[in-house]
Amino acid sequence: MKYIQPLVIAALFTVVLLPACTADAQNEPAVPSLPTGVMDRFAEMDVAVSGGQVPVIYTPGFEQRAFQVRDELKEASRFFESRLQVQHVYNVAILDEAHWGNVTPVPYGFPHPSADLTVVFLPAHTDVPATQEYVNRYQDATPEVIRGISASGYEFTGAAEKMIDIIGFHELGHLYSYAAGIRMHSNWFSEFMANYFTCYYLQVEKPELAAIWENMAELVVAGQRPAYTSIPDFEQIYVGVGISNYTWYQSMFILKAASVVRERGIGFIHDVINAFPAGSDEPGLTISEQTARLEAIHPGFASWLATF
Repeated sequence: MKYIQPLVIAALFTVVLLPACTADAQNEPAVPSLPTGVMDRFAEMDVAVSGGQVPVIYTPGFEQRAFQVRDELKEASRFFESRLQVQHVYNVAILDEAHWGNVTPVPYGFPHPSADLTVVFLPAHTDVPATQEYVNRYQDATPEVIRGISASGYEFTGAAEKMIDIIGFHELGHLYSYAAGIRMHSNWFSEFMANYFTCYYLQVEKPELAAIWENMAELVVAGQRPAYTSIPDFEQIYVGVGISNYTWYQSMFILKAASVVRERGIGFIHDVINAFPAGSDEPGLTISEQTARLEAIHPGFASWLATF
């Protein structure tokens, strides 16, 4: 579980609102410690609960949104479980700011799973900071990006707000990549694989949402290059780079994942399972060793990583 606990507070745009770390702080970025056993906390709160294959816990008054998000995630879970022959049991929590603050230290609005991978948190509202990150970039959108998002059937602001729900599929990507037996040896690879699972599902089942996901990533990457851009920086500082910079990293991962999905589909996932298996006694692989294995699976990773 070496890279599970850090990654769950940062799964795509699950960014803790931290300032970029100073040089003195880079070795130990300030990452909140997520609680395990979070289900016990819900028993003490005035939340509503609906059972079923994927139980949903929600703030009263948000029943419609809670069921809509739960059903979307349940549909994606069926897809992953059918395609990969794995299972993962989890709950969905749709909470307002007050309830959110009682159970997780991650700032309100940023989807994430609990440290024990039993609860996926999403906000009851969609007009949250992660949404604003895209809205603020609208002025930089190229005609191609605008057309791509329009093709999804959403106008720009609606597409930005829908990103919050799409990030929920990214959280499932973390859950199911681990359940499938993949053992990532770095933060960047964990985030890349969560994005691969997301792109695979969206391209096959939800092309209108894939258009939002990928075009928003194009929008971010086409903008100003941020302060931190290297993979070693991402490994060392991680969420401490700040929301805009972290969004850039994740957008780079999304675009690469989307490209490989179009070429390889589920075959790439099976190759990664074999190359990075659970249950092996090997120590954590270096970035160079990870790159070599990925290059053997799908040529082009070395040259892509060199662009960071």
